[in-house]
Amino acid sequence: MQQWSAFLPPRDEFESQLANLARENGNKDLNIVMTLRPNFSRKNLLEQQLGLADFMMRSRHASIAGQLSKDVFVVCLQTPRCQWLSPLRLIQIALRGFFVELRSELGSSMHDVIVEGQTGVSVLGYDTNNPRQALVHAAQAMVSAPTGDQSYFSFYNSDLHDELVKRHHLEAFLRTQIESQLVDVYFQPIIETRTGKIVKFEALARFYHQNKTYDTQEMISVVEDLELIAALDDVVCRTALKQLPHIQKSMVRRLA
Repeated sequence: MQQWSAFLPPRDEFESQLANLARENGNKDLNIVMTLRPNFSRKNLLEQQLGLADFMMRSRHASIAGQLSKDVFVVCLQTPRCQWLSPLRLIQIALRGFFVELRSELGSSMHDVIVEGQTGVSVLGYDTNNPRQALVHAAQAMVSAPTGDQSYFSFYNSDLHDELVKRHHLEAFLRTQIESQLVDVYFQPIIETRTGKIVKFEALARFYHQNKTYDTQEMISVVEDLELIAALDDVVCRTALKQLPHIQKSMVRRLA
């Protein structure tokens, strides 16, 4: 017999709602099932539980929400499929949107209480096509997740988990490189086909990462997603202008 008070629909009701949602939606949207075991404080337990439950019921990112136990909550995030963005990117955007909204609504302190706990994620169509099994997978991923680690979520699907962890680290690396202006600039000569002479140079950004599997185009795509292209262009222009006198001298020597 249940010995605790539920602030959201219990497991059975959530499972039923999730099954209906998946059946009605078909394959139009991505359904992301996320379980959360926040790091609630004993002193403010009831207040924090009520605050989270209220937010999950109102969140514009949450399709349905429920409560699995006294301290474990569950939510389903839906995001439309898009031919221009990969499922991986759509999942990342949906998760980020939920937690950005959470911070905005409940404040940084409550946000930290949530992310410093354990979070597990299962995605219908990746781990399983069975809504009930997706809930089990999310709970299993949550249990195996480390506490106090805000860097990433724990995904049941290991390939998806690895890709999102890789993406997280790459985003952090690129932010640091651009903010610190640690961007290498290469000069691509533009040659006039009629004369065969160099008429100008194009300044191109290059990043060096210890993981050689990242290529330049992949990094630029991530910079675009982070909306840091303007900042990157500014760094490239500053660096190119500093190197311009050296380029001019080099060209004069070659033409002499």
